[in-house]
Amino acid sequence: MIFYEHKVREYASCCALKAELERKNISVRICHNGGPKIWRYRLFSHPRIAIGPNAIETSIGNNWNCLNNYTDYLRGTVRYFINLQVEQIFSDNEMANYNIVKRGEWSDRIIYICWGDERRKQLLRRGVLEKQIIVTGALHLDFLSPPLFDCYYTKKELASLYGLDISKKWVLFISSYTYANMNESDLNWIMKVREENEQNHLYSQIQNLIESSTTSRDITLKWIKKYLQKERNSIFIYRPHPGEQINQKMQQMTIEFANQFVIIPSEILQNWIIVSDSVDTWITTAIVDLWKLRKPCFLIQPIPPPDSLVPSTINCNNAVHTYQDFEESHRNEKRMIKTAPWDEEKLRRYYANSSMPAYQTISRLVEKLLAAPPPPPIKSVFNLSSLVSLHHLRQMALAFFACFRIRLSRIFPLLKSKLKRLEDAAIRDKDVFFTSSERAFYKRIEKQITNNRI
Repeated sequence: MIFYEHKVREYASCCALKAELERKNISVRICHNGGPKIWRYRLFSHPRIAIGPNAIETSIGNNWNCLNNYTDYLRGTVRYFINLQVEQIFSDNEMANYNIVKRGEWSDRIIYICWGDERRKQLLRRGVLEKQIIVTGALHLDFLSPPLFDCYYTKKELASLYGLDISKKWVLFISSYTYANMNESDLNWIMKVREENEQNHLYSQIQNLIESSTTSRDITLKWIKKYLQKERNSIFIYRPHPGEQINQKMQQMTIEFANQFVIIPSEILQNWIIVSDSVDTWITTAIVDLWKLRKPCFLIQPIPPPDSLVPSTINCNNAVHTYQDFEESHRNEKRMIKTAPWDEEKLRRYYANSSMPAYQTISRLVEKLLAAPPPPPIKSVFNLSSLVSLHHLRQMALAFFACFRIRLSRIFPLLKSKLKRLEDAAIRDKDVFFTSSERAFYKRIEKQITNNRI
C-alpha cells in the first residue's frame, strides 16, 4: 500500500514505484492518506508493507495517530513501514528530530528512505539504527533523467491545455507561502504536529511565519502587477504550494491580467520548470530541481524570510529586495544566470548521485522485505469498536460524501453545521481528484517503466 499526502508533490513518484513493483508481480494500491478510498482498504485489505510520506506520531483521534493511519487495519497491521520522508532538508537542530519514531513497537519496523548522506547522518545521530536507513536518492529527481524525463508534456501541449500564449516569455513563480493568511484550524494542526519538538515560543514563532509570509506575498504580487502593466510580452504562472490558501485578491489578478497572470496548481512542478523561460521564488526546496536543470532563477524577497523557513541549500546573498531590482532582473537574462541562488556544496550532501533510479532501489527493498521471514505481528489498534469513535465517524462521513456526493448534512439536521464543514472540505480537496491531463501523465509513467526494463 502506497500512501501520498499532496498529489502534485508525490503522486507521480508513487506511480513510478507502483509500476516497477507491479512489473515484478507485486500487488500495489495507491491511496491518499485521508482520502475516501482509505476505508475500503482499512476494512477489507491487509497489506504486508505500507509506504508513506512520513512517520509522525501526532494524535488525530482517540488511541489513533498519523502512523496508525498507515499501519493498522481491521485484519491486522503491516509487517514494515517504509518512510519516504518527503521532507528532509533540515539543519541539525530540533526540527531534525521530525519524522523519527524512537519509542514503542514500531521503532524498529520503520525503514527510512534518505535522499543523501546528510539526512542519513542526522538519523544516526538521533539513534536510528544503520540497518533501518537506506540512501536511494530522491524519488522526485528520477523524473529528471531517462526514461521518466520523456513523460513530460511539451511547452506546446501545456499551452494548449491551459490557453497560454507560447510566443510570450513564461515566468514561473514557485510559491512557498504555506503560512500566508493561514486559518485557525491549520494553525492548530501545525502546533499539534510540532509541539513535541518545539515547545518553547512555538505560538509566537508561527505567528511570525504567518506575518512574514503574508506580507512578502502581498508585496510580491504588487510587484508582478506593476511589472505586467508595463511588460505585455510576459506571462506569470503562479504555482501555489499544495497547502497554500488562495485569497480573493489573487483571483482578481487573474481577471485583471487575463492571459498574463494565471494560477495553476495542476501538473507536476518539474514539468512547469522545464518549459518556463525563468523561475521566481521566495524560498523553495525545489531549488534542487532548478540546480539540476540549470534553470535561470531569482529569489524574490521583499522582506527576508525567517531563518527557520530557509532551506540550508539556498543562498540568499543575491536575493531581490526592491521593485527596481525585480524589474531589472526580469529584463536582464545574463544577470539571472550569474546569481544562481543555490548552495551547490550543500546540495551534493543532501542529494546522492545514484546510478540507479530511486524507485528501483526502493522496489528491491520491498522485494527483500517480502522474501524475509515475517516478524512477530503487532496488534492493530483498529477494530470494530473503532468505527464508532468520533474521528473515524468523521472520516467515514467525509468518504461517503466524496464518493457519492450525497449531503448527509441535509439528512441529519442536528449535525448539519459539522457535516457541512466536512462536505465543503471534501469539495475543496484537490488531492483526491485528478484532471484528464494528470491521468494521462500518470499513464505515460506506467508505460515508460513497463517499456524500459533496466
